[in-house]
Amino acid sequence: MTPARLPSPGLARYGMVVLLLATAGLFAGHSVHNAMRGDRWLAVVRGCAAGRPLDAVPADSGDGVAYLSCVSAVEHQRSAYALAGAVAVVLLGAVLMLLLPYRLLLRARPLRPAEPRFTSRAADAAVRLGLRRAPTVLVGNWRLQEPFTVRTLRGIRIVVPPGLRRLPPEQIDAVLRHEVAHVRASDVTLVWLIRGMWWALPPALLVPLVLMNRNVLARPRALIGAPLDLIRVVLGGAYYWNYLLRGLLLLVVAATVAAAVLRSREHEADLAAAAAGDEGLLALLAAQPATRPRPWRRLRAVHPPAATRVAALTDPHRVMELRVLDAAAAGLLIAMMIPVVHMALPADPETGMLRNSAHVTGVIAGTLLALVWGQAVWRAALVAERTGRPLRLRRSTATLAGAMVAGMLAHIAGLPMFGAGLFDNVVMLILLPAVTAAAITLSGALAVAWARRTAGVAPSRRAWPAVVVLNAMLFTGALWIALDVFGTVWAARGGHPGDPHAWAGGLVQGLTYNAYQEGAAVTVAAVGLLAGRWTADRPAARGWFRTVVLVTAPAIAALMYRWMLLSPDADAAQGRTRDFWSAAAAGAVVLALVLARRGPSGLIPGLAVAPAATLIVSAAIWVRYLPHWLHLGGAARLYLTMPIALLAPAFLVAALCTAPFPTPARRP
Repeated sequence: MTPARLPSPGLARYGMVVLLLATAGLFAGHSVHNAMRGDRWLAVVRGCAAGRPLDAVPADSGDGVAYLSCVSAVEHQRSAYALAGAVAVVLLGAVLMLLLPYRLLLRARPLRPAEPRFTSRAADAAVRLGLRRAPTVLVGNWRLQEPFTVRTLRGIRIVVPPGLRRLPPEQIDAVLRHEVAHVRASDVTLVWLIRGMWWALPPALLVPLVLMNRNVLARPRALIGAPLDLIRVVLGGAYYWNYLLRGLLLLVVAATVAAAVLRSREHEADLAAAAAGDEGLLALLAAQPATRPRPWRRLRAVHPPAATRVAALTDPHRVMELRVLDAAAAGLLIAMMIPVVHMALPADPETGMLRNSAHVTGVIAGTLLALVWGQAVWRAALVAERTGRPLRLRRSTATLAGAMVAGMLAHIAGLPMFGAGLFDNVVMLILLPAVTAAAITLSGALAVAWARRTAGVAPSRRAWPAVVVLNAMLFTGALWIALDVFGTVWAARGGHPGDPHAWAGGLVQGLTYNAYQEGAAVTVAAVGLLAGRWTADRPAARGWFRTVVLVTAPAIAALMYRWMLLSPDADAAQGRTRDFWSAAAAGAVVLALVLARRGPSGLIPGLAVAPAATLIVSAAIWVRYLPHWLHLGGAARLYLTMPIALLAPAFLVAALCTAPFPTPARRP
């Protein structure tokens, strides 16, 4: 297996750049709305709340629906401002991505056609790397120190420094193959999005400050006096200090992501260039100074240090391994994005899943996690299986979860206090990173089982979209569970302030009756089927007879407890809830038994057999009341999906319990 057969990690990182631009734009649009329309929005919201505190209006009550209908118009206007800000900043980055290459070409002038030996060598490199058309090679001015490649309206141009003539032929070939490899990677234009990001982020962060203080700037002052007044106002307010510090953190995350993207593409180009022989490239890198640059210069560097590039050429698979820096950048960016996206979505009287702002935020964050990190975990699992090195999932998962805590504490739209919004409280500060870590552990366990089943052989490119979809289901489901549980527990405690057990009722309600039952059931079923397929040679217990006993014994115990020990049901709703939880408990007990017996290595075999115990109990209950069902199909669907969906939290808890332990070693 070669890294070329695996999906490029750089493409997901470009997605992080777009996400960063969109996050800054969402916040800029929201801030502009506050500056331009904030007074009217606040007046409407207070009027619709009828004097009650805004957090005292239950969203699922009649008053809550009426309140949401009342504020719908101003909420949609606020959302439109935020969306317009995101579109504007992303478009600004895209326009700069197209224009900035011409700026570099102007700085490299005068440009002249390269000598025929350069042109022929570039054409030969293009043929070897599978390009249909060779790029044009030009020679820049004497100030140019490094070659670069750009795409213009006239085609792709490789601009080399005049000093390239003094290199040996094999090193000239290595340089040209490296630049042609960038062309084959199809990111010659996309890489300029990094430069465009640095031009687009400062206006996105500064424009809201200017509009918030437009009254100060409108006073009759000299050209020097107005900026000084603005600086005095900004530096004199705690809100502005809070804003500036969070904006600085966003810029640090941007620098980290940009460095990861630029270095990743250089490693990939080196590997592609070395496929036809790496002697010239190794000699060229060995000739570079061995001094280690200072930390701030490493962040600004476009190319990795020569020693790092040589190590990557010697061991190509290390480029595909999980890196703590990437985990930290992903966790910070996703956590900073979640509250901003939720804030930008309008409050809506509709209660459907796709119209609920919290669930839409979960879908967006879960999909981005699948693209940015889920795919990286599965790619690294293949590399670990192939090379025999550890997956390093534990360290990267802990880093990502810790970065999410920091990101939620310091997200750009945050306030210097807790309790100001859905995501500005201690419970969500712990809950969201915890469920994300559980989903990553679950995804990593599946990836390891898959890699061992395939002996580390990379699949076709058509399999990777399915990997992304599976990870999106895992991450989105985990975030939905956290959001729904928190929402119902919070509402239950607010509705019964004197009841110390109100949170338990809210917890049961949030897990049982929510908007994701069918989706959770599909995800649990998919995980169970894949786990069973990939661990068929390593069942949960030795021999099929023991496996059958392991599954049926908890199922029989759950049925006996449900029908013989529980008190009579107060009503039909309580009876259904008890049925669902009895069936789910059987599967959870099976999973716990397998984990207790086999430790972390039993997670995937346990996931394979736990749904079977749940289905046995659910089917037995459905059959017992068969004469009483008015709609057999509806009852069958309900008793099939609800108990299986309740296994989703059990899967996450089991994965979280195994997260602190290292990934089980590969069998000899």
